[in-house]
Amino acid sequence: MGMPDEVTVHGTILKADGTPEVGSVKFGRSVILRASGDDDTLIMPGTITAVLDELGSFSVLLYVTDDPAWTPQDWTYQVTMLLSQSRPRAFSFPLPSGDADVEFGDLMQVDASTGEAYAPLVHEHDGYVTPEDLEDLVSTGDLAGYATDAELATVAGVADAAITPGELTSALAAYATIAMLAGYVTNGGLTTTLTNYALASAVTSSLALKADKVITDGTFVVEKGNGTSALRMRSTGGAVDYDYYGNIVFSAFATYAAGGTFSGAQTGALRLRGGGGTTLAGTTNFGTTVNDAQSSVVPGVEAIFGGKNNADAMKFCGFQDIAGAPTGYHDVGDFVATQTGWYRCTVAGDPGTMVKLV
Repeated sequence: MGMPDEVTVHGTILKADGTPEVGSVKFGRSVILRASGDDDTLIMPGTITAVLDELGSFSVLLYVTDDPAWTPQDWTYQVTMLLSQSRPRAFSFPLPSGDADVEFGDLMQVDASTGEAYAPLVHEHDGYVTPEDLEDLVSTGDLAGYATDAELATVAGVADAAITPGELTSALAAYATIAMLAGYVTNGGLTTTLTNYALASAVTSSLALKADKVITDGTFVVEKGNGTSALRMRSTGGAVDYDYYGNIVFSAFATYAAGGTFSGAQTGALRLRGGGGTTLAGTTNFGTTVNDAQSSVVPGVEAIFGGKNNADAMKFCGFQDIAGAPTGYHDVGDFVATQTGWYRCTVAGDPGTMVKLV
């Protein structure tokens, strides 16, 4: 069994100004063709696309719709015209045998009163879109503005000029028009016009890290962009660990403004030196609670320790490499060592009253 008889359909389509149109004409067949007799050959439904050339012309081979060797008989083509300067137009027509060459304009009959194309023969199947359905959509403007073949072809990876009307309808018709999509996705990628989906305030309120948020069994890392230092907080070890690399500085600033602005003097710094020990800057206090200061270290001045059994704390001020009593201003309780021995200040002054102990 051979294939159904074919007829050449050709035509030329021009724009309103007489220049060649750009686009395509799609000839859809929704019926399954079956060879008559003992042959069990089937031809599945499909669409043939004729793309207009630079003159607006096309030529395409189509099966006749009344080949006696194939069933059913007298079915129709569903035609969709997708052109650059007009809305999609849809109609249907039969293509009977007899002529080997048919002019497309003879198939596309036009109502003289409205100028609209209509189908000369309606052959309906339950569940399929009828020509009347399509014409209603066209007349109400529901199809106006949908993508043409040329527009779809520019969206890489989405569609090309071979997309069928059925594919276009199912993929785009119920979702968005070209006008609705404009500004959201371009050939270059996503634009910034996403605020229609999430306002900046909504993103800020939902994503900003709040003080009452908890990170459970996770890791939080802050690092320098050049890789010279990093601080990691993690709970994946035996406890909640703070790990560091390079130099990490903890310090207090004199002033703070909302929005994360620190300014003024930077004092009370703790510097963790990777591989080089730890440095405390400024006065360091030690107490039984964080509010106490029973002991202190004042860099370059004194170290205050002691106080057991109600004893006064001892303020060690250092060693003066001189013979005799210490010199300079001293407060009550200062302990100073010289070449002669240890001295304690009992009356503040310069040098104050220094009592030799040993």
